[in-house]
Amino acid sequence: MAHGSREVVELLVTWAVTTAWAFAIVIGDEKDLDEEELGNAWPPSSRAIAIVGISWLVLPLHFARTRGGWRSFRAFGWKLVWLCIGLGCVVGAAIECDYVISALLWVVEALGIGS
Repeated sequence: MAHGSREVVELLVTWAVTTAWAFAIVIGDEKDLDEEELGNAWPPSSRAIAIVGISWLVLPLHFARTRGGWRSFRAFGWKLVWLCIGLGCVVGAAIECDYVISALLWVVEALGIGS
């Protein structure tokens, strides 16, 4: 596979996997939110634009938006906990991308596509 083609495949796979994971995590989390937390979440149209536009960066923002305010120290502490959970999801998505890209490139090279 040509060097430029490999980079394009890596970019597209990374974007597709992280965007799919971001949608799954945000929508799945919204199903468990109470009314107040759901009121702080993005509306569906804005949520889709945010996820597609900034992909995995939306995860810490989502958890920060939906989990309480910044008014008290306790709320601030929980906000930090949820931000860390969002960042953990980002790391998980990055690891997933690495495995998906490695597997895809192995298949492409094994089949001799792009040689």
